[in-house]
Parts: sequence; structure tokens; C-alpha cells
Amino acid sequence: METNEVLLPSGYRLFDQEGYRMMGNRKEEFNIKNRSFLEVDMYFSQGISNTINELLNKRPSRQIQVLDLAGGTESQAVKDIEKEKEFGNRVMAFNIDFAQNIEKGDGARRVQGDAINIPLTNSSIDVVYSRQFLPFMRRFDPEHGLQVKRVLSEVARVLKPGGIAFLDDEEELSGAKSDKKRQELADEFGVILETHDSARQVEENRNFPKFWGRSIRPEKFLVMRKL
Repeated sequence: METNEVLLPSGYRLFDQEGYRMMGNRKEEFNIKNRSFLEVDMYFSQGISNTINELLNKRPSRQIQVLDLAGGTESQAVKDIEKEKEFGNRVMAFNIDFAQNIEKGDGARRVQGDAINIPLTNSSIDVVYSRQFLPFMRRFDPEHGLQVKRVLSEVARVLKPGGIAFLDDEEELSGAKSDKKRQELADEFGVILETHDSARQVEENRNFPKFWGRSIRPEKFLVMRKL
């Protein structure tokens, strides 16, 4: 996202792990933890890696395009994907994140961009994943419901027909009473939107501000399939 108001409450600063300030206003701060692909893939029950392998088997002569949405300033998961020997140069992975003027790390394809206006063409991506982004929006944005809908709309737009997105969620769309709302969004965007159990809960030692309640433990995630 482009503006501090969307992602951060008044009184907070955002830094990366090496101490580079990204946004904020001096009162409080917390760090971004760049996630490894193994960690992200495990949370999504290996759905990302399994999907990539399935697409590679189905399309042996085509390169698979993978988008890490809001993947952190170091693009660690993206770099991990491209290091996988089994994928080789058959997979192109890149990260779109809101932080500006940070281009660190060898081999990372990173684009500064807004998740509600993804700077990619229609039907251009095979696999999208986003770890911890929608819960982040819910915590900090008073109009998170509208913003989440806009993010889902953009994800649906950039997915190729048959493409798949993996998105974690704070029970906004994966809760027990969310079936109707999820189906309405699926019909609007021309996708299948399912909820699945995560392979693990969020770790106890989270590098987030003290106000981020311990009750936040998403155990389900969303899978969007483009028709």
C-alpha cells in the first residue's frame, strides 16, 4: 500500500531488519521479518510448491510466473524459489511490496507497488501467494473490509485462467459464518474461493508490536482459483 494511514496506526514507525526506516512518526516501531519460502509454503500446507510442480509438469515448455504479494523488503522467499534446483529457470518469481527505495539483495526481483492497484497486466500470473498481509490490513485499517475486497479483486485480475492464489486471513472470510460472503465475492470476481486448514499455527514468538493481540492465530487460509 502507498500510504502510512492504510497500514500503520498513528504513532508507529516501520523498519526493516537492518534498521532502515521505511515509514512512521517516531513514537514506536517494530521490525519486518522476511520470510523464507519454506516457512511460507509450510503455512499454506505446501500448496504453493505442489501447485508450481503441477504447472511445470503440465507445461514443460513454459515458464511459470509466481508473485509474492507484500513479501518484505529483502524478497527472501522469492530468492529461495529461484534457488530451488528442481525449478531452475523455469520459474520466474518476484515480489511486490509497499516499501519504497529499498532494493537490497542479489537476484531479488522486487517492485514497489500498491496491492489495491497491482502494477501488472491482466491474466499474467500463474501463482500468487500473500503471507500475513490481509491480517495486517485488518489490524490497522478501519475500512479493512473494503480494502481486502479491492486486494482480492486485483489478485483475481492478474491471475491467468486456471491460476491459483494462496492468501492467509483473519477469519474475515474463512470463519465458520463466512460462507455466504465468500461465495458473493467469488461470484463477483469470477473465481472459486475456498477455505483450507493451515499446516501450522502462527509461531508464538512474533516480531510485532505489543498491541498486536496474542489472540490472533489464523489457522485457515484462502485459496482463489481463477476460472
